Amino acid sequence: MAHRILVVDDDANTARLVKLYLQKDGHMVMVASDGRQALDMARERKPDLIVLDLMLPHVDARGLPPATAGIGCPHHHAYRAYH
Repeated sequence: MAHRILVVDDDANTARLVKLYLQKDGHMVMVASDGRQALDMARERKPDLIVLDLMLPHVDARGLPPATAGIGCPHHHAYRAYH
């Protein structure tokens, strides 16, 4: 079963890599580059999972899960990509 996954990372290369791996496993992947864009996309598209970088502009990984709790997105996974 394909899941709708929102990947949130301000580093375009990291976002592309995560997206590629998830798509290869058959998931539908959306990408946002900052916390505000992620909130808008989550409200509009209702992803099953949000995978996000810990350090984001505007709304960081600690603020995003509570902000999306009421819009039907049950799962979050935060990571920190080191460059």
